[in-house]
Amino acid sequence: MKRKNEDNASQVGRNVRKIQPNSKSEKNSTTVSNNSKTAIKGRSVLIQTPANKKVADSLQTRKLELEELKTLREENVVLNKEIEQMKAERKRLLEERSKLREEKRRSTLEKGTLMADVCQMEHRLACEEARVVELEEIRANCQNQLSILNGENIQLDRDRDLYRNELNIANEKILTQTKKLTEQQSLIDVLTTKLQEQESICQGLRNSIEKLKAKQ
Repeated sequence: MKRKNEDNASQVGRNVRKIQPNSKSEKNSTTVSNNSKTAIKGRSVLIQTPANKKVADSLQTRKLELEELKTLREENVVLNKEIEQMKAERKRLLEERSKLREEKRRSTLEKGTLMADVCQMEHRLACEEARVVELEEIRANCQNQLSILNGENIQLDRDRDLYRNELNIANEKILTQTKKLTEQQSLIDVLTTKLQEQESICQGLRNSIEKLKAKQ
């Protein structure tokens, strides 16, 4: 569109230069026209001569050129309007470009802020992931210790069952020994009673012997 406007403007300039009047030629044409008039019976008669024909052709050409100039001027007015419209469009586009640049600047700032937030969140995520790894290691250690404790608990259950069996056997032995002790204690009591009776008998015999000795 811009190239077309420049071509039209150049064409208008050439046409304007082309149709600029030549005062000298017009003066000569007027002189020839005046000289070609002769008085015949009190009337002026225009004699058709090559010079007159040339002047007529020149006038016709000028008329056509004037019409073309008028057309070109009208086209020039239209082109000027189009140029004004293009200037307004250019101004609008420049304003839009300024707005877009401002939006781009704001977007860049927002992007920078977002990048900072992303970096901060990534750092936090890395810390949390490190903490997760640490907790997983602690959990693995706890699971190992739990496995060991479960094994020890199973062994303690087995030992308890074993000790319980041994304790039952020992209790049975204790009961048996208690019965035996009770029987022995009863026997001891009987023997003690018999011993006391025997001692009483012996003491009676001693007393009798002492009496007999005293009589002698």
